[in-house]
Amino acid sequence: MVKPDVSLQKTTEMLQAHPDINLIWADTGPAAQGALRAVKSLNAQAKVYGFAIADYPVEPLYPAAAAQEPYQYAKITLQTSPRRFFDLLKLLLPGSLPPVKSANTAKARHTLHRLWSWKTS
Repeated sequence: MVKPDVSLQKTTEMLQAHPDINLIWADTGPAAQGALRAVKSLNAQAKVYGFAIADYPVEPLYPAAAAQEPYQYAKITLQTSPRRFFDLLKLLLPGSLPPVKSANTAKARHTLHRLWSWKTS
């Protein structure tokens, strides 16, 4: 299993050798965590995608993640950044959501529940 510190070191070396890299795929949460730390420490513009970092919300440099527990990950994202949650839903389900003018957590929770019920039925 990849540890965050190893991913940090390897990603730092990779970005220093190839500063034009703009996307990083990490195949585990700890690898994604280390890669994200490297991107931030070098002030690089690469975005990190991969499997979800436990208890960590999406953000501009970590815009999306695959999750083994998608409902739980969506709840974490919703609690920490409801506006970002709706932005992601709009990307995943174009034309399916009404326009969102403000980050309304109750509305976001309702939408999450409705989508989860639809996806699992």
